[in-house]
Amino acid sequence: MNSAEATWYRWEEDDLILSLRVQPRSGKDEFVAPHGDHYQGSL
Repeated sequence: MNSAEATWYRWEEDDLILSLRVQPRSGKDEFVAPHGDHYQGSL
């Protein structure tokens, strides 16, 4: 991976591996935005 590519996901053979940071008990469910080496979401 070069420095321009996202680091919060990767493929391992047929599996997609996601690095997520999730905010529990949020008022709404949403994917927020990538933040460096993880993707932020709310549930």
